[in-house]
Amino acid sequence: MAIWSAEIKELEKLYESFKGQLPELEKELVQLIRTEDANVVLLYSRRCLEVIITGLCECELKRERGTEPLKGIIDKLNKERKVPAHIITSMDHLNSLSTYGTHPKDFDPEQVKPVLNNLTTIVKWYVKYKEIGTVIKIKSAEGEKQKEIGLSKEKPFKTGRRKLLTGVLIMIVLISLILIYPKIFTREQIENSNSDEILGKAIGFYDLLNRWDNYSGKVHLTTVTAESDKPTEEVIEIRTKEDFYQSITISGDINQIKGIQNGECFKASDSINYVRKDHINESECLEIQLFKGHHYMHFGPLMELKTSGLILEKKVETIEFQGFNCLALVFTSDSLKVRNSYFNRFKSFTVYIDPSDYSIKGYRTTGSTEIYVVCSGILYVNGIKIPKCKTYFSSADNSFRWVDIFTTAD
Repeated sequence: MAIWSAEIKELEKLYESFKGQLPELEKELVQLIRTEDANVVLLYSRRCLEVIITGLCECELKRERGTEPLKGIIDKLNKERKVPAHIITSMDHLNSLSTYGTHPKDFDPEQVKPVLNNLTTIVKWYVKYKEIGTVIKIKSAEGEKQKEIGLSKEKPFKTGRRKLLTGVLIMIVLISLILIYPKIFTREQIENSNSDEILGKAIGFYDLLNRWDNYSGKVHLTTVTAESDKPTEEVIEIRTKEDFYQSITISGDINQIKGIQNGECFKASDSINYVRKDHINESECLEIQLFKGHHYMHFGPLMELKTSGLILEKKVETIEFQGFNCLALVFTSDSLKVRNSYFNRFKSFTVYIDPSDYSIKGYRTTGSTEIYVVCSGILYVNGIKIPKCKTYFSSADNSFRWVDIFTTAD
C-alpha cells in the first residue's frame, strides 16, 4: 500500500461528490486515483491542475490558455485577484513539486503527500467555485495522525523496556538471516548465468505465457514533452501475428490515423462527419515504419530486441542505474543482421534489469538517438506486462525530453 493512500482516499471521496459534472477533471483524477506509481501520481496531479487553470483562464481571464506555462497563468490570476491567496499558494506548491515526476532529479516519496493535499484543497475550492457537488467533510491525514498520537498517550505501553529491546533484536537477526541467506545463492546463480539466460528470465517476467508471437493489444498513450505542457493523446493497437500496427492521435474533433496492414502503409483523418484516406509517399511510409518499431517496443521491448538482429553480448556486468544495481544486457549493431530501419538507428542498446525479479529499470541507447529511459510501474495489457511510465532524458546533459504514460484503452 502506498504511503499516500490516505490522501488518495480523501480525493476519492471528493471525486464522488461531483462525479458526472466535471468530465475533463474527472478523466485525470480517475487515472491518479488508480495508480500507485509516484511519478504517475505527480504527473496526473499536474494534469488535474492544468484542467482547472485552463478553465479559470477561460472564465476569469477571458481567453484561451494556449501554450503559456502554468506558472505564468497562476501569477496573472493572483495579480488580478481572481483566485483567493491561499488557493494560489497551493497551486504554486503543486506546480513546483509535481515537476519532479518528469525530471531526472531525486525526490522523496513523502513529497507526494503534500502534492495530493494541495490538490485536494484546490479541487474543493474549484467545486465550490463552479457551484456543483455535495458538501462533504474531509479529515486531513495529519489530523488523523494527531488523533492516533493522542490515543497512544492515554494508553502508555507497559512492556518492560529490556524485554522489548531484546525481542526486537532477535527479530532483526532472524529477518536478516531469512532475507540474506537466499540472496547469497541468487548472487552465485546470477554470476554463473549468461546473457541469454538472463534475457529469457526477463522475457518470462513480462510474457509468462509466451503470447508474443500471436499477441494483440491496445493501449492509451499520453505524452508530455519538455517543449510543451500540453499533452498528446494516442491509442496504439498492434497484432504481432499479422504484423499489424495502428496509431490514432486524438486532436479535438479530428483523429489522425496511421499504420501498417498487410505490409501496406496507410494514413487517414477521421472527423465527426467523414473519414478521409490520405495518399502515402515513400518517405511518409518510412516514417510510419519507424513509429511502428517504436510503438511495438512499448509492448514487448525484450521480445523485439531478441529478434531485432542486434547482437546480444555474452558478458553481463552489474551496473548502477538510477540508484539500483542492475544487470546490463548490451545489444550491439550489425547492419547485415538488423531486420528493420528502426533498429538500424542504434549503435548499442543497453537494458538495465533488476536482478530481484528481472523487470526492466530502464535502458540507454547510442547512435542516432542518444538517450536513456527510466521505466516505472507495471500495466497488464491482454496477458502481458508493460512499463506504465517511461521517462526519457538526454544522455548528453541529463535534460528531460519527454514522458510516456500508458493506461488501458477502451
